[in-house]
Formats: sequence, structure tokens, C-alpha cells
Amino acid sequence: MDRMIDIAWSAYPQEAVGLLGGVRRDVRSVYGLRNRASGREFFADAYSQYQAMRKIELARERLIATFHSHPEGSVTLSDTDRRYVFEVAETAIVIALSAAGHSAHVAAFTRTANGFEDSTDIVVRA
Repeated sequence: MDRMIDIAWSAYPQEAVGLLGGVRRDVRSVYGLRNRASGREFFADAYSQYQAMRKIELARERLIATFHSHPEGSVTLSDTDRRYVFEVAETAIVIALSAAGHSAHVAAFTRTANGFEDSTDIVVRA
């Protein structure tokens, strides 16, 4: 969890984006990706995404989830998030950052047949 939050703060005030690799629901690796978008959006750089996916594969892991940050925002999925975050993985994590108090709030979302579920069991050890 700390590594994801560190990546999110390192991109602040821009949005961060990344991938989590692991076995089953046990996260073992965290990869920050280059964000090609500017402002309060994210668009993962294809080459950095490829490199992270290759490392996940070489470690005999699988993609567990994507993550991105919402600087000075909430941990809810935006309409844009809902259109795109589940294209790569079935679980999406949002990290809301607030400069006041230097705080981070994290929520995970899983696509379900009826919509979105706002809680997912993930153990982060990276």
C-alpha cells in the first residue's frame, strides 16, 4: 500500500497510474507507469505498461489490479474511469490525495454483472 501511495504523491498534483502484480489476490509487485495525460487525467504510456506487464510475467505473477490517483479528489470512480479502468484488469484502485494533512484515502472497485462493487480483498506486501 505504501508503494502505491508513494507513487501517487510523486506525481502530485498530476494523476498517477500504475499496475499491481501478484498471485491470486496477493499483491507482490507495484509498478508506477508514465502518465501521458496532463492535468487531472491519466493515460498510461504504452511502453511503460508493456515493461511492467513483462516484469509481472517474468516473475510468474498475473495482473491483479490497476491503480490511479485523484489529487484533491474523492475515491469514487468518475464516468471516464468507469469507461476505461476495467479494460486492463477486473479490479481498479483509486487513491484520493489531500495536501491538507498530507492524507491518502484508498478504495478498490471490481466490475460485477450488476455494476460496480466498492470493496475488494487485496493484500499488498510490496
